[in-house]
Amino acid sequence: MSPSLASVIDGYLDLRWRMNPVAATMAGVHEHDGRLADWSETGVREFAAAVRSYTVSLEEADADTLDDEIDRTAVLHAARHDLLVLEREQPFTRDPTLHVGQVTSGIALLRLGAAHDPEARAVAIESRIAAVPEFLATARVALTDPASTLIDAALEMIPALQLLVAGAVDEIPDEASDARSRAYDAIAAFASWLGEAREEATDEFAIGRPLFDRTLNTSHMIADNADVLARYAERLKAESLASLDAIARGAGKGVNWRDLIAEHQASRPEGAAVVRAIAASIGVWRELASRDEMASIPPDECLAAPMPTFLQWVAPSPLYVSAEAIGDGARATIFVAAGPSYAEAAVLGAHDGVPGRHLFRATARRSVRPARRVLRSTSAEDGWSLYAESLIAEHEWTSGSAPLAFIAWHLLRSAIMIELDVALHTRDMSRADAERVLRDELGMESGASSVVSAICALPTRALAAAIGRRDILALREDVRRARGPSFELRRFHDEYLSYGALPPALARWGMLNDR
Repeated sequence: MSPSLASVIDGYLDLRWRMNPVAATMAGVHEHDGRLADWSETGVREFAAAVRSYTVSLEEADADTLDDEIDRTAVLHAARHDLLVLEREQPFTRDPTLHVGQVTSGIALLRLGAAHDPEARAVAIESRIAAVPEFLATARVALTDPASTLIDAALEMIPALQLLVAGAVDEIPDEASDARSRAYDAIAAFASWLGEAREEATDEFAIGRPLFDRTLNTSHMIADNADVLARYAERLKAESLASLDAIARGAGKGVNWRDLIAEHQASRPEGAAVVRAIAASIGVWRELASRDEMASIPPDECLAAPMPTFLQWVAPSPLYVSAEAIGDGARATIFVAAGPSYAEAAVLGAHDGVPGRHLFRATARRSVRPARRVLRSTSAEDGWSLYAESLIAEHEWTSGSAPLAFIAWHLLRSAIMIELDVALHTRDMSRADAERVLRDELGMESGASSVVSAICALPTRALAAAIGRRDILALREDVRRARGPSFELRRFHDEYLSYGALPPALARWGMLNDR
């Protein structure tokens, strides 16, 4: 890579850490651990100007090889997406969950990183807690048009954040207790302000069709528009339902697939058995992936562990946390609270372990190319994790109806996520109708409200897994046709994973281009 391009990419990545210090902590970059994001009018304007400058520099820098050109394109798209967020989407003006989530994630990540230098970690936690009052005061100014749906979601997050701050007493010096008290009071005051804002807020959470289609391109490099994705969702839903019906018939119990899923969901491990179930499945799938040479598997460990108490109210279960975020060398952890049934735990072990998310992350972190180590396309990472579930079925690594039923059910759920993402943001679907779809079509009696809130807050995020999986499968078939008898699945996986979490479109560019 030319020195000029390398320098521009490094400079842009450093800017991203300054724009979002919590993302830096998650990536194992600790220079900004004591800070929170600056979404003040001045801060946004200055960051937008800096990002715009980098887009010009990226366009002008020399790219010596195809790999360099791919990396430049990835960074340029990331910068353009930053501009779209800062100047057009502006979630900091309408979404209080963004502000509450910044504080929650920022403190939780530092408390989780017990393997970091203890003294530096304590200082960082104290500094981040001390930054909370000013951050939330700025949030009140920035939130010029908060949506009532997102206000409700933020208010539901507040008690867990208060517990998170209060529980930091054992991890920071006694003299920091005043800062902790001020942060606690600032959170309570912010909650009170949200309650007042709720009385006059409208429920205009949708970003609209033009911005939705633009976000598909800048965030994921998805060329399809909302209508095309909605049609794909219909096909994937039909495919998943057909699979579920066939699995239920094959189970030989005379039940439909809904009853089969409900039966398996009723068998849930409790306490330490949850962790043991996930840990066992992680080990089984890793062994099978190694035996069948599915990919070059890095030596990085992936463990299962009980969810820390301070995370149980602020994080989903299971929760994959990378080695960088924990600060534990090459050891990632899947934190588990109560949740999955035995059958679903087996599938989640593949989804988040090997050949899924852990293989994806562990390979990316070894890349010599900074853009591929750092940039995170959800369509690439979540798409790969969903694709990994398909590998279980393709290679007959499991017997019995239960795991296969959950693989098909996850595909059905991902199809519905596309449908809801598109409909909520471009077709005037109400959140009540979206929750009804989740209950009626997925049997989601609890958690539907949280899922819909997340889709409202994060447009195009919910559809990323299904579209990423679709694009990986399409690329695999195109590479198979191009290479004919010389096609090897392990080589395909290794090559695809070498692009890190760059969007699948960029992996396609590299893998189908004659070098």
